Amino acid sequence: MSVFERLLRLPFAGIGKLCLAAISRCASWWTRLVAFLGWQPVQAAAIADKNDDIPSPPPHAAATEEKPQGRPRTITYVGVAGDWERELHPNWSEQVFQVPADVPYGTIYYVRKGTHAGFGMTAHIERAPEGHVVKTPKANPYDPLEEEGNRADMRIEAEVYRRVGPDCPYIPKMIGWDQNTCCLSLEYLENGPLSLYIKGLKSPRWEENPPDIAPALRRRWALQATRGLSALHSANVIHGDLTPRNVLLDADFNVRVADFAGSCIDGARYKICAGERYLVPGWSFRKTPEPADDLFLLGGLIYFIMTSKEPHQDVASEFDVAKLLEAGQFPDVAGLDCGAVIQGCWNGSLKSAEAVLEQLLAVFGTDDDPLVQTM
Repeated sequence: MSVFERLLRLPFAGIGKLCLAAISRCASWWTRLVAFLGWQPVQAAAIADKNDDIPSPPPHAAATEEKPQGRPRTITYVGVAGDWERELHPNWSEQVFQVPADVPYGTIYYVRKGTHAGFGMTAHIERAPEGHVVKTPKANPYDPLEEEGNRADMRIEAEVYRRVGPDCPYIPKMIGWDQNTCCLSLEYLENGPLSLYIKGLKSPRWEENPPDIAPALRRRWALQATRGLSALHSANVIHGDLTPRNVLLDADFNVRVADFAGSCIDGARYKICAGERYLVPGWSFRKTPEPADDLFLLGGLIYFIMTSKEPHQDVASEFDVAKLLEAGQFPDVAGLDCGAVIQGCWNGSLKSAEAVLEQLLAVFGTDDDPLVQTM
């Protein structure tokens, strides 16, 4: 019996669970990929390339090569030198700055706007010579629908920044938005994702070497993440993927909640899901997004902040973790000052980010957030 025939014989509930398992597994690989290739602090573009080696021109397709038809199985993006690099490298040939006329099948060229600053599924993330980050939606002439989807994701992200406004210290500052190209410019956050910093993961070895983190700093992060989520909910935005990889640290180790390309505005349906270790029980793409979903994710995020561990880190299979969360079996929070607050996020007894913040301040007994004075 074929796989398709077996699927047809499954009851709808079984198909739903199978699909959710596949979604969760994809989220797991996405988590690992971002952990490996994620947002990395880089030096200013003007000093990033200390050598002045002349790069090879972009490769051309062989003149006699017959290109396949349809969509390629894999796509390779190749950056072409941008005009900003001319002054840095005056001896580079003009050919380096040009997209070749004959493009190899499966290769998509784009003009670099800065030095590499991170990995994105739908956008190139670069640090411009001026110092800010530019997110450019990935082109895909092989799949116009996917290309438009990438642009739509950037529109969603820009709308979130517009709604929150420039005065919230817990969300990255939007520097600029080009509605024609759907390019988004954001402030650069020097210490990168919380997920990498807490585990001490650094290029090029990517070996875990966790730093010593003062309790006051952990308390600060928990408060700031909660205040960032409160700002989103006040703008009628559900983040949907509030996990450590989407929380960034600035030069002073203050938190910014980031990455809104998959967020839900005004009740729009889910487009993404969090990894298994954070997955909301009963989650599906058909589920109506609600603040309670983000609060559940916030519980996992605060747990990670306070312990430096992912939820159920001792369970090797992330799919098994998702099943534990679905069954209401949450990690032990005994011994954590804010353990009851984390449990309240997970069991739904805390109904808003403001309620979480109130409880955190009560158990901490102090407000370690230096940004609260700027609001």
